Amino acid sequence: MVRGMLLVTFFGVTSLWAGDGGFVPLWDKDLAGWKAVPKAAEGAFALKDVDGQRVLLISGKPLAYLHTVKKYKDFVLRYEWKAEKEGRSGVLLHIVEPHRTWPMCVQVQAQQDSHGRLFTMGGAEGNFVRDKAAQKAVVKWGEWNRTEVVSNAGKLSVKINGTEVARGESAQKEGVIGIQSEGTEFLFRRMEIKGK
Repeated sequence: MVRGMLLVTFFGVTSLWAGDGGFVPLWDKDLAGWKAVPKAAEGAFALKDVDGQRVLLISGKPLAYLHTVKKYKDFVLRYEWKAEKEGRSGVLLHIVEPHRTWPMCVQVQAQQDSHGRLFTMGGAEGNFVRDKAAQKAVVKWGEWNRTEVVSNAGKLSVKINGTEVARGESAQKEGVIGIQSEGTEFLFRRMEIKGK
């Protein structure tokens, strides 16, 4: 036991998340509870065992996204990510139907040189700021990085490796969560959520 932290085991691997509990993984043995848009793009998202951990490998092609079936409003979302090359993806929040390749939502950028930046897509509305210097300082190139997103009544904040890099407020306050396939390979692991 590490002082001040709780050891939690996911997929047989010990994780050192901050010990406030209540988090549940968003995938396990398969991607039950997720849907691809378009449906024909399901093959762009695959769970693989990498170094003893369950990793979501995104091929990048075609342009698409995978989304939860469940809607979320107020939550803390945590995940780790890595780009093997100069890659890009995105985590989509508060997606509003109808589902289409570029849906109405707020995106947490998942590109290494601007990871964590918040912006709207598909006609969504919001106002966000980013600390570029902090973002540049905390991202570990070619390594696993940890991102935490907090959503509270439309107010959003993003931390990378424990440092806040973006914040703001969205007019969209609820919706499903998505992960983009956007042209290049990208890796996610230990994606978990607490909230509703």
